[in-house]
Amino acid sequence: MAISLDELFSDKYSTAVVATAVAAAAEAAAAAAAEETPEAVSPPEAQKEVKEAAKEEVKEEPKEEVIELKVPICCEGCVEKMEKKLILMEGVVGVDCDVEKQKVTVRGTAKLEVVLKKARKIQRRSELWKD
Repeated sequence: MAISLDELFSDKYSTAVVATAVAAAAEAAAAAAAEETPEAVSPPEAQKEVKEAAKEEVKEEPKEEVIELKVPICCEGCVEKMEKKLILMEGVVGVDCDVEKQKVTVRGTAKLEVVLKKARKIQRRSELWKD
């Protein structure tokens, strides 16, 4: 039984008939929306997808490392130059220079190869620190 809006709002129908028609229209709209959405995912599958997404997020965050380099440092000018250029690198959190030990310590998530290459551009004789 299809009733137009004009007929619904006329005094011809009782409020019970109007309420029934509105409820039927709402059910029809909900059914149409359910048909348009993709199939529902079962709870175990949904939990599995959430766990996989969480694992991917964890993998994306590289852990912070400490890279130690042997660098010929002769003065405060060399220290400032190393600190200034290395701290600008992506993934570098901190740089410490020890003039007495000729040692530069780099903290952060930057890769070892990238830091060593940059250090060699600054000071050609830079190399990895050997314990």
